[in-house]
Amino acid sequence: MKLNELHVPYDIDPGATMPEIKADEHNLEVTFDLLDSDLRGKLKFKWVLQFTFGYPNEEAINGHRYYKFGLMPFMFVEIQDSEIIKNISAANKVHPYHNEEHFKKYRHFVFPFHDTTLEVIAILYEFEQPVKPEFSFDKTTMSDTRKADFFLGRLGETAFLKADKHKWSKEELKAYDNVTIKEQDERGEKELVAIKAKEEGKIEMILEMYKQGFTVPQIAKVSKKSEKEVAQIIDDHKNE
Repeated sequence: MKLNELHVPYDIDPGATMPEIKADEHNLEVTFDLLDSDLRGKLKFKWVLQFTFGYPNEEAINGHRYYKFGLMPFMFVEIQDSEIIKNISAANKVHPYHNEEHFKKYRHFVFPFHDTTLEVIAILYEFEQPVKPEFSFDKTTMSDTRKADFFLGRLGETAFLKADKHKWSKEELKAYDNVTIKEQDERGEKELVAIKAKEEGKIEMILEMYKQGFTVPQIAKVSKKSEKEVAQIIDDHKNE
């Protein structure tokens, strides 16, 4: 058994990958955050036979059964001579129309992310062009007024709102402007917090990998930072 590393055509964000999957009986797709981008990477598997999505996370990757073969976080690999495919084929022998050749076309893929690991038994895979995140009102903190404006097609102000503002008093216009400025400030503050949290997540990951015995070059490859930056982070936190 051995691992064959497969090419990933874009840089994954190692601090907060946030993978999401969609699957039916035959196909599966996973999207995930990209480094320094508002878009998400997209990987599709076709003719899926079986998949798992969950443990281990990157802090426990050295407990994965393929770690001894070189598996690392954010490394997309194919397992050659997969024992899982062999077990599936063996279990299927009770089927009255079992055909050993049918299972030889399946491939075993493993993709460890930040907090989860995806394993897929499928025939084909393909990376697609990065996509915009799917918008969900359940995940947003925008006010009900802003949600309504979203449905009305608001990019700045809706046409209805612009027309209506001509009837407002000076006090109403001033109050509206103050609310708008406040919303912009809150949005900017949340973005800064998100950026800070993402960077702190990377630092935590680097330190944890160093404690587990990963080398600086290995950590640099996973974290998408230079070896000098990784060494500096380790040195800055050596007394903690």
